[in-house]
Amino acid sequence: MSEKTEARVLKGFRDSLPGESIARSEMIKRIISVFENFGFAPIDTPALEYTTTLLGSGSGETDKQLFRFMQGKRDVAMRFDLTIPLARYVASNFSKITFPFRRYHIAPVWRGENPQRGRFREFMQCDIDIIGSHSPLADAEVMSAISFALEKLELKHLLRVNSRKLSNGWFEELDLSEKSAEILRALDKIDKIGPEKVREELNNKAEIAPEKIDKIFELIDCQGASNQETFQKLEKLSSGHEVLQSGLSELKKHLEICQDLGLSEKCIFVDLSIARGLDYYTGIVFETDLKEEKLGEGLGSIASGGRYDNLVERFSNNSLAGVGASIGLDRILSALSDSSLIPNTNSTTQVMLLNLEENISSYSLGIVSELRKAGINAEIFFGNSKLAQQFKYAEKKDIPVVLFSGSDEEKTNTFAIKNIQNGQQTKGLNRSELVKSVASAIS
Repeated sequence: MSEKTEARVLKGFRDSLPGESIARSEMIKRIISVFENFGFAPIDTPALEYTTTLLGSGSGETDKQLFRFMQGKRDVAMRFDLTIPLARYVASNFSKITFPFRRYHIAPVWRGENPQRGRFREFMQCDIDIIGSHSPLADAEVMSAISFALEKLELKHLLRVNSRKLSNGWFEELDLSEKSAEILRALDKIDKIGPEKVREELNNKAEIAPEKIDKIFELIDCQGASNQETFQKLEKLSSGHEVLQSGLSELKKHLEICQDLGLSEKCIFVDLSIARGLDYYTGIVFETDLKEEKLGEGLGSIASGGRYDNLVERFSNNSLAGVGASIGLDRILSALSDSSLIPNTNSTTQVMLLNLEENISSYSLGIVSELRKAGINAEIFFGNSKLAQQFKYAEKKDIPVVLFSGSDEEKTNTFAIKNIQNGQQTKGLNRSELVKSVASAIS
């Protein structure tokens, strides 16, 4: 007998049981319904790209996290997000696209980062982007769609928003423009490692003098208890600074449009510590947290995004503005699973045909076929086990209704159903009312 191979899963990867997979599928349906409601259309791109496509587009850290290998003589890598492939896609299909281009893309991505709660090496992203518009309305549309999608998932959330123009304008005043990417990557860790560790990184890695680090934090310290208070503090700081004033004006306009589009003021909070670690952002940036402490504790952002106005130029002579955002579906699922909030279901079956005789009749199979054509998920029990075992199977799979259809029912052109949850059984139902009766029983 040959030696068995150990059944194991790579660190940072995981199997999904039916319950979680069903929950994921339902969540994706809801997210798509919102994205399409906002006029976004689906696209797809390959999981593998040439490594040169991905390198240098996100940040130094994401470059290190690439799953990269040689395929023959070709140097290839797994995509680490859906935005860089989108930029390549737009450049490749420029003549076929109508701009502004609204797209959504729901697919897995891969990063070789350290696994922790809500963070995996393979995970699903739900992206939306608008390519080809500088309008502030585009930024607000993207953020509104993300917020409405999270509402559709019944998740209480807070959108924390900032502007890269504010940050970059301040760095320019401090003569630190050349180190802006390093500074922003360090500031992006402030929630994870705290202000003091960020200061150390800015001093040791970015080699920024302590007095200038104090000035960097002067911008973050403008944070107020309310958006209005933050704006008042920023007005004082930005006085006489043209780029800062432009960033502040952009931020105010963004919030106004978001509220006009139906976002509650309580859902949006100006947070000057939001930086976003990826290098390609140029304007409005945001991250989204779960409001419920038990769900969101130690989880990090569940959705994030912002404006990137130069990304497509890397692959094309065409200059196209862009803005986009992504929902981290697996991070949300992890939080719901940890809190036992994912429904404990193992099946999509709504009704199961019991096997009452040695050979299931064509009459019974015809009933199942009719139900399926009507859009009712119907399953047939294989084998002629005792009825008690068939009922036990239905209970384990959370199948709500079972259907009786044997030779007696065939003679009278009827059928019978039983609700597994409350035990209620109805016999002698008319075949002509099959779909209506079963639909009522499973509702």
